[in-house]
Amino acid sequence: PGQRSLYAAVNPIAEECFRDCKFEISEALLDEVVIDAEPWIDFWRDNYAFVASRVATGLRMVLEKVGKTALPLPAFLRACETAKLPLTGPGLVGLAVMAFQEVKVAFRERLKPHAHLNEYELTAADCHVVRDNFTYQKFDEFTFPSGDLQLAAKSHDAILRGEYRWIVSELHPAAATLHHCMYWSCPNHDALSRALQLSTCDKPFFHFGFFAADFTAHTTVRIFDALPQQAVFASPQRGNPRWRSVPPARAEVFIDDEGDVALRANGEYLGSFARNWIIPLGFHPFQFGLTPHTPRLRCGRVIVQRRAWTVSIEEMGAGNFSGLSRDLILGVERLRAAKDLPRFVYIRPTEKALRRTGAEGRDKDTIRRVGNHRNATRARRSLVARSRRPSHLRVTHIDRPAMKLMKSVAIGNSDERTRPRGTGILPVGDADSRKSAGETPTGPTNKLSVPRFPK
Repeated sequence: PGQRSLYAAVNPIAEECFRDCKFEISEALLDEVVIDAEPWIDFWRDNYAFVASRVATGLRMVLEKVGKTALPLPAFLRACETAKLPLTGPGLVGLAVMAFQEVKVAFRERLKPHAHLNEYELTAADCHVVRDNFTYQKFDEFTFPSGDLQLAAKSHDAILRGEYRWIVSELHPAAATLHHCMYWSCPNHDALSRALQLSTCDKPFFHFGFFAADFTAHTTVRIFDALPQQAVFASPQRGNPRWRSVPPARAEVFIDDEGDVALRANGEYLGSFARNWIIPLGFHPFQFGLTPHTPRLRCGRVIVQRRAWTVSIEEMGAGNFSGLSRDLILGVERLRAAKDLPRFVYIRPTEKALRRTGAEGRDKDTIRRVGNHRNATRARRSLVARSRRPSHLRVTHIDRPAMKLMKSVAIGNSDERTRPRGTGILPVGDADSRKSAGETPTGPTNKLSVPRFPK
């Protein structure tokens, strides 16, 4: 109870996911994301540095409380446990979550004048909200993101005519490109390693025993394989003999000249607790919602956040919503008419619901605690049954107190499994056309490393 479990691998699922589709996309097309979405990427990087500064402040307070400026690693971890800040659990992530809430408040204030719009194009000033409103130590290493991308268009020919828009579904730390499934399928490990070295500015980093419940087969990060010269294993568990390792008792936690809390051994700098790839767990997903409506946000032709509505269960009206009931169908239709909701949507819990799941709570972990699983499944079946192509509707989670409906962009095609293999570039889905939504398959999601290196 109280532990995250969705990615705990307790229910093995076997599915063939390897397909030789010969998908290709030009570098020029991908560069459009980096160029147009640069303000949003800068926003993510500024937030990263700000959150890291707050995490470092929290860790310095632990050292100050015990009256030390340096401690052996095991003693420091025990001091953090005593301070109710378990670093091998949600301690670092919890500090990051609290810092990110400050950024959310500031950015929402900038969005409020535009809340009535269907779509709003962000300005550079909007995306500079962190650097303009907070004081923090700025740095570059580890702040370069990778992105989950989608391409929204009515057809392949529409893309060739320039009739498309990019969607940044999510931003992740660059280490997301080292998830086992992607590292395993990467055709050029050396090139990937060189790119990651640049994104870290060649800074070392260390594993000290932090473990998240979703570190399973497909999300295990292959950092020791990709960056063997930078990655240091400083955990009490047994490491691979090929890894560069330091016994925890010989590692010392200290405060460096910039006020950051870092690790060293025999005078050698081994990396930072705050300036690493762990703390982005505290600001993922990088999304900002207003109640009851948030406009679609874009930078140039790149959509960086989908349009969203927050809906309470009371707005569905009274009735019997069990199974595929008449009341449920009518309630959904009344809601769509009142709020002008599109037919195909994502459903996810509100931030208030997520906060009830703890520091590491994210939308994929919430349904089992917040929602009624049986009713959620029934509602999903009911909504899917109304769609001509059920897989166009992706219901992520349903939270009984409130549901957040995300505008559907490039939703999956139910005919994808029957598409011939090796057919070249895959067609992609339409972002906004309700009429053509039933005929538009989705483009694949790709990881894109987006470095902007210091001069």
